[in-house]
Amino acid sequence: GILTLPSTEILWSTGDCTMFGLDGGYVPQLDSESCGKILKINPHQTGVYSVVAKGVGNSQQMYLAKQLYYPLRHQVVVFMDIGGVTAVEVNAFPVEALNGSEILNFGWGRNEDDGKAREGTFYVGQGKGFVQGQPACEANAPFGEDGFVQPWVQVEYATEDFFAISGFAIPYDSRRPEKGGLKLILSESNTGKLFGTTENYVKGVTPAEVFELRIFDNTSELAGLNDLVTQELGDTVYNHGDARLFRFPDGDAGLLMERTGVLYRIQEGTLF
Repeated sequence: GILTLPSTEILWSTGDCTMFGLDGGYVPQLDSESCGKILKINPHQTGVYSVVAKGVGNSQQMYLAKQLYYPLRHQVVVFMDIGGVTAVEVNAFPVEALNGSEILNFGWGRNEDDGKAREGTFYVGQGKGFVQGQPACEANAPFGEDGFVQPWVQVEYATEDFFAISGFAIPYDSRRPEKGGLKLILSESNTGKLFGTTENYVKGVTPAEVFELRIFDNTSELAGLNDLVTQELGDTVYNHGDARLFRFPDGDAGLLMERTGVLYRIQEGTLF
């Protein structure tokens, strides 16, 4: 994930520099290393950057939420972390946290102090490289662990399917509350399902409740966003569309289906 701040500085998530199936090792928790971090980069000076967040596994999207949530006068950085096989997260923090000396810790990787590796609000094992189902979940982590930032939203993996968030959107500006109740929507890569929450980001509380959203086009209900691939290409052996969410300038959520290159507008509705 990458994001340009109003200051023109750049936030860049490096990834944990390791392979699928492992817990990330100790490197994401070491302040002296760049892997598993979010870096703040000065584009005007070669080689000038600082570590502003650690314990970030695989973030592929960042967004600057303006005048939303925490409270209205603040700007909030929102980013997703695909994780391993236990939970996917959407995390958030106020922009002004970047100006302090503290490095925000989102938990991924094995911590030197307690020897535990975290994924969302869970402890995970060391894992095995390139092995499906690894690193395995070992236990629930207690809420509010000192020194760790809690997710805004967390979706636990389904055991029967590979599960990964492919994108998120913050669809409506709080200055236009009449537009709807959803504060965040997520797209799932494998099934094409949509998930959402009606709970605002609030610092330091338990992860927001997430529920699956029903999807309709102009004519019928869809089983998932992958049905849009079938509409464009006809019946195929594999209709995975790789749904990428974003936000239009007017506040509506947008969808790019990478497989077909078609753009869609997503609007919230009610059946009753």
